[in-house]
Amino acid sequence: MSEEDNEYIRSYAKHSEVPFKLVDDLLKVVETGATKILAIGNPGTLNEISLEMRSQFHNLSIFKSFDTYLDFVPKEYNKGKALQLLSRYNGWHSNDIVAFGDNDNDIPLLQEAGIGVAVDNATDALKEVADKIVPSNIEGGPGIFVLDMFDSFE
Repeated sequence: MSEEDNEYIRSYAKHSEVPFKLVDDLLKVVETGATKILAIGNPGTLNEISLEMRSQFHNLSIFKSFDTYLDFVPKEYNKGKALQLLSRYNGWHSNDIVAFGDNDNDIPLLQEAGIGVAVDNATDALKEVADKIVPSNIEGGPGIFVLDMFDSFE
């Protein structure tokens, strides 16, 4: 949802493959309950906003999901928690799970997986928590990693 139709909201809708809806008062919508708030803008400005907001809103996870996207979600919502739920439901053990990521929103996911893999074009923060770094997705890094894993089983 957005109060205005602009290139940023259209780009996000296309990138995320989700529709968007124009509303008159975004604050009213947020006050009724939002699962996610997204700020779109200059990467440097978003870094500054992130630092300021993290010091004020301890009940939120605040992270960049893309260079120009700053996400605000409740602390209990993240990819790592989703993987925990899926694992519990399916009877999977975390040691048997490989997860791939490229951005800060993937940090909890890689921490939850038995093997956390970051692509070479990932953020520095994600690379710090990764067990392995592979070539970028453009270079086929994740696919090469999976093929190598299958080859090691033979």
